[in-house]
Amino acid sequence: DDNKLLEHGRTKTRIDLGLQKAHTDLFSPYYGGARPDVKKLAFILTDGQQNPKGDIPLKEAAGKLINDDIKTISIGIGQEVDEDELRAMVQYDEDVITVANFDELVDKIQNITQVACEETKFTKCRYPADIAFVLDSSTSVAYEDFEKMKGFVKTMAKLFRIFQHGSHGAVIVYGDSARVAIRMDEHFNYRGFIDAVDGLGRVGGRRRSFQAMALAENVLSNYEQGARRKVPKVLLMLTGGPESSSNDYNTLQDVTKRLHDRHTLVLAVGILPDADINKLQNLVQSSVNVFVAQSFQELSDQLVPLTNETCKNVGPGNCEAKVDIAFILDSSGSITEHEFIEAKNFVKRVAKTFEISPEKSHTALMIYSDEARIMSKFGEIGSAEDFNSKVDDLPHMRGKTRIDLALLKAGKELFTWAGGMRTRSDVIKAAIVITDGRQSPAPDGIRLDEAAAGLIVQGVKVLSIGIGDKIDQEELRMMVQDPEI
Repeated sequence: DDNKLLEHGRTKTRIDLGLQKAHTDLFSPYYGGARPDVKKLAFILTDGQQNPKGDIPLKEAAGKLINDDIKTISIGIGQEVDEDELRAMVQYDEDVITVANFDELVDKIQNITQVACEETKFTKCRYPADIAFVLDSSTSVAYEDFEKMKGFVKTMAKLFRIFQHGSHGAVIVYGDSARVAIRMDEHFNYRGFIDAVDGLGRVGGRRRSFQAMALAENVLSNYEQGARRKVPKVLLMLTGGPESSSNDYNTLQDVTKRLHDRHTLVLAVGILPDADINKLQNLVQSSVNVFVAQSFQELSDQLVPLTNETCKNVGPGNCEAKVDIAFILDSSGSITEHEFIEAKNFVKRVAKTFEISPEKSHTALMIYSDEARIMSKFGEIGSAEDFNSKVDDLPHMRGKTRIDLALLKAGKELFTWAGGMRTRSDVIKAAIVITDGRQSPAPDGIRLDEAAAGLIVQGVKVLSIGIGDKIDQEELRMMVQDPEI
C-alpha cells in the first residue's frame, strides 16, 4: 500500500516548506513528472496553523503555485484551524474548506473533487480589463432564465479575476428601460461582486438594448466612477431576442459604432430560439465575437470560447523589439508584504511580454529602501525562467522609501556600459519604477524630477507605477516626461 510510505513527520507544522517543495519539485516536469499541457490541482491538508512562522509568508509560497496556474484548495481539519492562513493559500474564499474531523472530510470529498474538476475545464485570464456586462431582463426572459444569466456573469467574473489590481466589472440590466445595477467602482473583490450579482433584479417590459449599450458606453469611459485609462475595455451583451423595433435597432447600431471607435471590444451572446444572430453579427467587428447558445440551459457552453476570445483580445501583444528594460521595485517598509508579492508578480507578467534573450530584450533588476541595490545588471539574465527566479529571490528590505536614490543609481550605474546597457541606437531604453509613490524625507534627499533627469536625458523612457492606498500622484508624475504614464 503506497499510503504506508507516507511518514508521520511529527514536530513542527511548516506549511510554507510544503508549498515551496510542491512548487520546485512536485509540479516540476523534471523532478516531479508534471505534464505541461494538463490542468493542475494542489490540495493542502493542514490544521491551518503554521508553526513556527516561516521565512516566506504563506501567501507568497502559495502564490508561486497560483501564478503557475496551479489551483490550490486548502482544507483545515480540526478545531484549531487558522482561517486567515487557509485563505492566504488560495485565490478565492470558496476554495477554503473546514471540517471538524476526517470523517466529515470523507463525507465531503466527492463534492470537493467534483467542484475542483469542473474548475479545470476553464482557463482563467491573467490580463486585467474593465468589463461591462449588459443583461437582457425584459419580460420575455423568464425569472429562471435570468438567474442562469447571473450565474454566467459570476463565472465570467471568476475567470477574469475581479479584484483591486485585476479586472473590474459593472453590470447594466435592461428591458423597457436600462439602469446601472453595479458600478465599475463598487466592488473590487470577487466575493463582493458576485454577492451584488446575486441581488440583481429584473427590469421587465420590451427589449430595448440600445439604452443599455449607451449606458455601458458611459460606464466604460467614466474615469470618475471606476473606469481606468490604458486598460482594455470589454462590453459583453447577453440577449434573448431582437430589438422591439427597427428604429431601436438602428440606434443600437449607432451606439456600437461609437464603442468600436473607442476601441471597445464588443461581444454578443445570442440565446436561441429567439435571438436574431444575423443582426447581432452587424453589431460586432468580427463574426468570432458573436456566440450562440442553443438555450438558456446551455448558456454555460459558451464560457470557454468566450473567455478564450476575450482574453486573446485584452492580453498584451509580445514585444519583439530590442529593449533594455530595468524594473526598479520599492522594497521599503511602507510596502506591505502582500503588496511586495503583488509587485513581483506584476513584474513577471510584464516581462513575459518581452523576448528575453541575448539578441532581443535584456532586463535588469533594482530594489530600494534606505539604499538602492542593483540585483541584476543588463545581460546577466538570459531567459524568462532565469528572470522569474531572480524576481522571486528579491528580498523585502523594509526601511525608508528613498526613490531618489534608486533613480540616481539607475542613471549613474545601471544605464551605462558598466551596467551592461547596450549603446546601439536600435535598442530602446526603459525603466519601470514601482512604488507607493511617497518619498521618505531625508536631509540629503532631492526632488524626484531632479533624480529622474539623468535617466530622461539619456533617452530612457521612465514609467511610474503606484501601488497601495497611499499613492502620491504628484510624485509619480514627477518621475516621467509624459504625465499619462
